[in-house]
Amino acid sequence: MMGCLCVDKNGVPLRPSIIWADMRAVEEERFLKNKMDPMKFYKTVGHRISSSYGIEKLMWVKNNESHLYKNTYKMLNAKDYIVYKMTGKFVTDFSDASGTNAFDINTFKWSG
Repeated sequence: MMGCLCVDKNGVPLRPSIIWADMRAVEEERFLKNKMDPMKFYKTVGHRISSSYGIEKLMWVKNNESHLYKNTYKMLNAKDYIVYKMTGKFVTDFSDASGTNAFDINTFKWSG
């Protein structure tokens, strides 16, 4: 499932995962909507700006739990954490990368 699991460089979770249904990142959603053209955003990542996606949740962690954010090495989805535990590798697929709202579906690279 989509979410936001912050882990350190050793893959140790820094806090419980924030699941897709948790909408606490409404201020971060509002911030993005005020800073970015929603249509351009959609054409870049393939999703609308919403507090249900990972980047908005990571922004919430940055704004509300900065002490944890400073130690965050990667933000993982649930299946990506399981893959890490089984292989020792931080990986995801294009579909789940897109679901973070931080992946450019046109260049297949993380959006800057």
